[in-house]
Amino acid sequence: MATTLNELTIDTKLTASASNIVTSTPNTSVFVGAAIFTNTGTTTETVTIWRLGSTGVADTTNFLIVKDILPSKSWQCTELMGQIVSNESKIQAKASTLDKITVNLSGTVST
Repeated sequence: MATTLNELTIDTKLTASASNIVTSTPNTSVFVGAAIFTNTGTTTETVTIWRLGSTGVADTTNFLIVKDILPSKSWQCTELMGQIVSNESKIQAKASTLDKITVNLSGTVST
């Protein structure tokens, strides 16, 4: 098994619907070491994050965290830091407004 440091998500803009920001395959495990969400807009934005199994679907009851981010501010998401994504599981996120939240995640990938 090889483990490498990896930029998991770089300057990814969130959409207004749940979409993958970290995924795994049957043969990989991803460890999230850092998770930064930045509001590039001029109004407060709400971010919703899900940690889902391979067949999980994001809905209003199974989220990991919901957080408001003030304009021009960043949030270090400690709820994601230390999470392991494996066996085709995934982390999804959405913002209240399209293209106003930028995501940067880093960690390790083991294959």
